Amino acid sequence: MSDIRKVFISYAREDCDLAKKIYYELKNAGASPWLDQEDLLPGQNWEMEISKIISSCSFFIALLSINSVNKTGYVQKELKKALEFLDCQPPGKVYLIPVRLDDVEPRHEEITKLHYVDMFSSWDNGMQKVKQSIGLKEADKDRNSRVSPKITATRHHELSKETIERIKKNAASTHPGDFATQKYVIDKQINALGRLMNYRPQGVPLDTLFEIMENSASRHPYDFSTQLFVIEKQVESWRELHHVGCGERSEPHQSRN
Repeated sequence: MSDIRKVFISYAREDCDLAKKIYYELKNAGASPWLDQEDLLPGQNWEMEISKIISSCSFFIALLSINSVNKTGYVQKELKKALEFLDCQPPGKVYLIPVRLDDVEPRHEEITKLHYVDMFSSWDNGMQKVKQSIGLKEADKDRNSRVSPKITATRHHELSKETIERIKKNAASTHPGDFATQKYVIDKQINALGRLMNYRPQGVPLDTLFEIMENSASRHPYDFSTQLFVIEKQVESWRELHHVGCGERSEPHQSRN
């Protein structure tokens, strides 16, 4: 019996970073994504395990890019198997979800009949559509409701009037009479705030990320540029401590793509 939230992610080796990013966003939203880099165990027959997961998953995400559409190898075998299962799905049932990482045209006629998601135009909008396709809309809302108030304020107050006025006031007090520098500082802070609101480093647990962001926000209130610098440094150090990174696939996995 298939897991209602099991999602297989198929990708070309060159798109590993983006595949992992999608994997963690879906996992944090309540799904059970499967990615060979994260879920294959040492000693497992990778080809047999991948075939088993594709057979039991409820959704198959095909990452389409300039790296995958023209590539020979196991990534095409995965897609072929998914297309076979697509033929067995009831009419109107969403199973195969084409996700375009680049502005490319799918090579399989069956895929051209499916509506695909473009990640290169807006990552956040694309992810929201993917989540909706696999029934994660409510799960995503529930997850957001558990975010601490301080982080919610930092990530979602966007460019409110109060925030803009606070940024301007800080710039004026730090550089009185120097309007050119004030403008530079204001633009820099607004840009940093925008990056903070969309900051989702792959491989870092949400609880850890929220703790890092809370500490940075409490120590540098309304100094979004410094907050972003500190957060990125903390995340980099956390990854080094926990040996988190994409890296290359081991030799058996390279052969599959």
